[in-house]
Amino acid sequence: MSWFSPILMVGVPLFVAFLIPLLGYIHKKAGLYAMSLTLLFNTVAGFYFLPKVFVKPIRVIVAGYKPPFGINLAITPFSIFMACLISLMGFLVSLYLLKDNTTETQEKFSMLILLVVMGSTGIVLTGDIFNMFVFLEITSISSYALTAIKKDRKGSEAGIKFLLVGSISSTLLLLGIALIYNQLGTLNIADIANRFSQMNPKVAFLAVSFLFLGFGIESEMFPLNAWAPDVYQGAPAPVAALFSAVTVKAGLYAMVRFLFTVVNMPVFVKALLVFGVLTVIVSELSALRQKDVRRMLGYSSLGQIGLILFAIGIGTTGALKGAIFHFINHAILKATLFLTIGLLAKAAGGSTFEDLKGIGKKYPFLAGIFAIAALGVMGFPPLNGFMSKLMILTAAVKAEHILLVMLILAASVIEGVYYFRVLQIMFKEPEPTRIEKKAIPLFSVIPLVILVVAIVGIGLFPGVLTPYLKGVTMDIMNRSNYIAAMLGSVGGGL
Repeated sequence: MSWFSPILMVGVPLFVAFLIPLLGYIHKKAGLYAMSLTLLFNTVAGFYFLPKVFVKPIRVIVAGYKPPFGINLAITPFSIFMACLISLMGFLVSLYLLKDNTTETQEKFSMLILLVVMGSTGIVLTGDIFNMFVFLEITSISSYALTAIKKDRKGSEAGIKFLLVGSISSTLLLLGIALIYNQLGTLNIADIANRFSQMNPKVAFLAVSFLFLGFGIESEMFPLNAWAPDVYQGAPAPVAALFSAVTVKAGLYAMVRFLFTVVNMPVFVKALLVFGVLTVIVSELSALRQKDVRRMLGYSSLGQIGLILFAIGIGTTGALKGAIFHFINHAILKATLFLTIGLLAKAAGGSTFEDLKGIGKKYPFLAGIFAIAALGVMGFPPLNGFMSKLMILTAAVKAEHILLVMLILAASVIEGVYYFRVLQIMFKEPEPTRIEKKAIPLFSVIPLVILVVAIVGIGLFPGVLTPYLKGVTMDIMNRSNYIAAMLGSVGGGL
């Protein structure tokens, strides 16, 4: 095994996370700096391996035992692409947190965010179904703690709800894994995919049903997502950004990997068409009724997840390209919105419509960033959200899902109504005299500028991502290549 291996993207954050309490004795902000440097390392490592993996998948063998008998990492185009997205978004959130002056939460924030990113990275890189479950548990437990880290009423209530629903998800996933292991005697994902047809059909359907529901909770799919708006509203703004940009993407990865690579049951893929559209419609209608922008953004995020699920459910190459493209755009746009509203709400003393009246005149730079991201979510050209939405809807029309496309478009109109309402409140209302304008911390501005450049840049030059989207889609669709690469017939090893 080469010393510079993808396993470092899991091992280094885990090591540093447990080192952070000791670093606090050196300097009160040492943990925050260690967190950012570690996530920068992960981002650089991810982009280092990205072109290599798109040429040839990498199989990392742990403890010397080859699959299917040993634990391994399965580094394919889809997994390394997601690892890069997770690491980059985690790094940008960590920069935003460098302004944090709350000494009593700095170490906890740093440690828990590293564990969330490490767990999410492990989910997308592992080639073992039980290890995926373990990484999911690490991510979930850290997320519960992050939600309630401020110890206020909303955060604590949201954290408890998150814990209860997460426990149900864990139980469902463990039941599904147990049924598969009982039938096949293996936990290796490629080996399960290779031998899945040997399972008793009824047991296989039950196992996949458990996994579908478990990953559905993690992916915030309707009707399993009622807990999510409370979390987005109750958690600190950078944590909400992290959840929207990172953890939900890991859940979506697991859903896609299992439905397309491991099992061959089109009924579950097609079910995502219905669940995806329902998620979009219910979420957008719910967002329209909100008077708190943080909660509204939570429902809006669910609506965008619904669009991704809808695209996955179409199941064609074009639709999956659009879905993966929207993975990226959703992460960028929602991180921008949550981080920006965090700063605006702190200045205004709250995130309700009443609190934010005229805030755009007091903080035009921040409100302008919010407006650009909101337009991106709505799909206005030439911003990034336009291209991915266009790809998804074009694929849906080609697949003759005309009625569902009309429902999606109707929901998009609703989305436009509530976003323009917020922008009107920010910019049209008189400038608030009760708010004293303060300087925006530099470390809070840097990630926002990077994200806005990405929103505009990807919208203007979407072709830059085309080869990567094609490679990821081929990885998802071609299960035989994944099986061969991870079981040793094809691909590299470390």
